[in-house]
Amino acid sequence: MRIEPRRVLDVGVGFGRWGIIVREFCDVWFGRVLPEQWSVYVEGIEAFAPSISSYHSSFYNKIWVGDAVEVFSRIDKSWDVVIFGDVLEHFTRENAEKLLLWSVNHSNYVIVNIPIGDDWDQGEMYGNPYEQHRSVWVEEDFHGFFMVRRALFNDYLGRKHGSFVLSRHDPRGVALRLFSERTDEFQSEIGVSMDRLTHHVDLDSLHNIVERTRAISEELESIKNSRSYQAMVQFRRSPIGHIAAKTLRYVDQSVGKIKGLSKIRQGIVGLVYQYVPRVNTRLLEQMYHLPHGIVRLRLIGKNPHSQGAEAWILAVRNNHGFLSAGQIRLYGSWTVREGSGMKGMPALVASEYGWADIPAEHGAHLVLLRHPWSGIVELQFGNVRRRFDLYASQAHDIIIDLTTLEQKQSLPTVRPVPLPDTFRRWLETTDFSQGVVTVVNPEWRGIYSSTKNLFDTILELPDHLDEASGLQYAWLLAETRCQVVVIQGFPMTYYHLVTALRRIAPNMRIAVIWHGTFLQLTEDYVWQSFRQVERFCREGAIWKLGFVKARMAEIMAKRGIRTGFVQNMVREVPDKPSEPLPGGPHIGVWLLYDGWRKNPFASIAAVSALSGATLHMSAASDRVQEFAEFMNIRSNIHFRPIDQGLMRHYLAQMHLNLYVTLSECAPMLPLESLSVGSPCLFGPTTYYFDDHDYLRERLVVPQPDDAGMIAAYMQRALEERGEIIAAYARYAPDYNRRARATLAEFLEFDGCDSAKNT
Repeated sequence: MRIEPRRVLDVGVGFGRWGIIVREFCDVWFGRVLPEQWSVYVEGIEAFAPSISSYHSSFYNKIWVGDAVEVFSRIDKSWDVVIFGDVLEHFTRENAEKLLLWSVNHSNYVIVNIPIGDDWDQGEMYGNPYEQHRSVWVEEDFHGFFMVRRALFNDYLGRKHGSFVLSRHDPRGVALRLFSERTDEFQSEIGVSMDRLTHHVDLDSLHNIVERTRAISEELESIKNSRSYQAMVQFRRSPIGHIAAKTLRYVDQSVGKIKGLSKIRQGIVGLVYQYVPRVNTRLLEQMYHLPHGIVRLRLIGKNPHSQGAEAWILAVRNNHGFLSAGQIRLYGSWTVREGSGMKGMPALVASEYGWADIPAEHGAHLVLLRHPWSGIVELQFGNVRRRFDLYASQAHDIIIDLTTLEQKQSLPTVRPVPLPDTFRRWLETTDFSQGVVTVVNPEWRGIYSSTKNLFDTILELPDHLDEASGLQYAWLLAETRCQVVVIQGFPMTYYHLVTALRRIAPNMRIAVIWHGTFLQLTEDYVWQSFRQVERFCREGAIWKLGFVKARMAEIMAKRGIRTGFVQNMVREVPDKPSEPLPGGPHIGVWLLYDGWRKNPFASIAAVSALSGATLHMSAASDRVQEFAEFMNIRSNIHFRPIDQGLMRHYLAQMHLNLYVTLSECAPMLPLESLSVGSPCLFGPTTYYFDDHDYLRERLVVPQPDDAGMIAAYMQRALEERGEIIAAYARYAPDYNRRARATLAEFLEFDGCDSAKNT
């Protein structure tokens, strides 16, 4: 509950336990009871396809079917929580540790439930080969993965089982408190860090448990004797209460069968709350005590002149930046108005009743809307209470310091986070005379390769910026005094970098080079990123948008966006064909994942038609391996992507490489393969060699889903291997000059070659 995630990844879905738990405790507990109100995004991975049934789609936004080791290379790389619920023991130790390391690097928190010790031997079960236990774990294994919380239990057979919370930065302070402060106080007194329960509990601890239990019992008795509790019980026993309860039970049973009943249910609940709103609110407030460091905002009434009784929270900001809506606990009649808050963020709106618990640490300030429909709110921080009448004839904002409950004129300044020494050294040792610096996420391999070949001056920033770090990196870029900052692709958290640069370096031009296709917009992350770039372009925050597909640039230019076309290139030019591995022919199919766009099965089928061939492949799923065996192909298959630093070595060892995919932008691998002296076939989805008949006819397969055609092109490429490399060696220097020229034209640098000169 303390983490309050917005994006959850469940590894090992099974029958869906964790998806259901997330919905209950992260949506329903926050008042989002109906499925159409759920706001948490839940994605899952399940290796055993028969485990997935139709009901899973009720709780999960998306489920990947496949081995998590393979799927992790394809999924989004930004999560609030990754859950391994009794699943790590089903992987080898090597693969499990890689999954854990990836998760702590790409998620705020990782939750692991796992059997502890060697008493849990298990083989294949229920016809599911993935049920086999392949690794044994002890508590100490998790110390190296940023463990912030643990709990140990014994099952009915006395076997140990562990729950661990891992986090590199612990942004929500789980190491200090798992739930509310009051809950944690009780936990610590009864030993539920769980550490002590697994060893011993002394008499003093038992005495504390008894005393705390007595205090809680007295507290509950006090609530039951309160007027508000008794009024609620009286209402539930009244005729109207019985009618409401029976009606709701009928509606709940029939809501899926009769159209419109969900709206009827909402109406009934609304009438109930109108009948006893104050009783209900007082009761809940007694049950939910005000935690330390929290300001409680209550909607308590309205001005006689007001046309309503609303409370609008437009933003909460502290020294580290804006708080997300998920960091504010809401109770009562709150709704979320997308894009209505400050800077396009969501606004939180209560009407008639409700309260919100808002974190007040780090100098937090609250922005509220005053307008003709606003009510009266009361803020409480500790023992201090203050009321604010939000009614105003003309709409405007007010800012309240949550630590003093005083009205202020401005929001707090975000304090930049200290930069690692490596970035300071980068600033001191890098030559910025070309006037352009590019920013790239080093985890995006193809884009990273393109960037390294096109640019000299590169700043590597992973996709996990926040407002404070975005501001600090913006200051770093401003100190370079470059004319242009070029962002490669658009990692979503670079939003903070762009907004900060726009504020502190308004004369610095920001450009984006988009390395995707329209087809990729089917992916949620890509679509949201593309929309954000387009919004920035229209707002003037992004000066120019480049594409590595010329016609994408033309289409977006017709929408009024300032665009340009940039050709990818690889600087190295081969002087001769590479020397492949002995025997063979050796054929390489090098992927980061084997999704449908990558078309691995057609390539594998084509290799099977080549006598004596050995297939070398990366990032292969179990299905790909099974298919290679089915086709009786001699193979050397890597289940993970090849390390980028070794890629050129692997490419050069092949007689021929294949990258015959169904959709690409301007792929780097074919050019990288040719640059080390090994031909590479690819699909007809890029502009490569449109101006060179021989190379196009030898390397571009016009029908990428035709395995027979791929096989025919392979045979000819092997026969003419030397001629193909010689033709590319003659072609590449002029092509690279033209590629650099497209970049200079995009940047509008007259006479300035900002790309690689070698």
